[in-house]
Amino acid sequence: MAAPGGMPIYAASARPSLSIMGMDLETLNGHIRNGGTTVSKGDPLKVDDKITEVGTTGNSTGNDLTLK
Repeated sequence: MAAPGGMPIYAASARPSLSIMGMDLETLNGHIRNGGTTVSKGDPLKVDDKITEVGTTGNSTGNDLTLK
C-alpha cells in the first residue's frame, strides 16, 4: 500500500512470528528505506518498538509498505 517515505514502521508483536488461528506466521517488511532499519537480528522487541521506515527499494515504483 502507498505510504509516505520515511514513515516509521512499528513492531506488531514482540516476536518475529505470530500464531493466528493455529497457524504460525512470520512477518517480512519489504521496500524499506535504506538506512531506516533500527533493529538487528536477535534484538529484544516490544510491541510498538520502531523497527524500520517506509521506502522504495528494490522493484517498486514508489514509497510503499509491503507486509508478507
